[in-house]
Amino acid sequence: MTSKIYQKNATIIDNFRINGGYYKLILATPEIADRIIPGQFVHIRINDKTDPLLRRPFSVHRVIKNKGKFNKGQIEILYGIVGRGTEILSKVSPKKKLDILGPLGNGFKIGSEYSTHILIAGGMGVAPLMFLAERLSKAKAKNPKQKIVVLIGAQTKRKIFCEKEFKKLGCDIRISTDDGSNGFKGRVNSQLTQILPLFKNQASMIYACGPEA
Repeated sequence: MTSKIYQKNATIIDNFRINGGYYKLILATPEIADRIIPGQFVHIRINDKTDPLLRRPFSVHRVIKNKGKFNKGQIEILYGIVGRGTEILSKVSPKKKLDILGPLGNGFKIGSEYSTHILIAGGMGVAPLMFLAERLSKAKAKNPKQKIVVLIGAQTKRKIFCEKEFKKLGCDIRISTDDGSNGFKGRVNSQLTQILPLFKNQASMIYACGPEA
């Protein structure tokens, strides 16, 4: 069954820089927050002008429901400046509104029959995996034997995001950097090859998001 897609004017709660050219955007949009699932995304119209003309797609980093009297549902978006559209977005102030379309896409298929969930994030691919990890963590509370393993890879330690947040969820974190400045030296897929034998006798599911290897 296809879920309903909404077009809403979402109020910006916050839009701030977290590190270098990377930002977090928080939007109040109760209908989308209530229905979106991990792995789905939204299309955002950057401004009300014709330049840039096209909407930009963004995965949803986190969903916050029932936060206060006036904010019944919010979504968080983690993004980096990669072009003119995201550069304009980074300068949009709180309290302004953005035309947002979603939820879009199929999302991750979460299997309750798996004892181990392995999440692999390459670079900004970490963005939607936090939402997924939070959902898996809730399921783990009912089945403590389940394991959530998170592999985060980036060019350098300055581009590693959400490590503390994943740890708070009880995830087993493995870090890799291309330059060896944090954790395993090499690509995240190389680290995956090393740890897979640890789970060969377990029913495991792999979820991945990031650039092509």
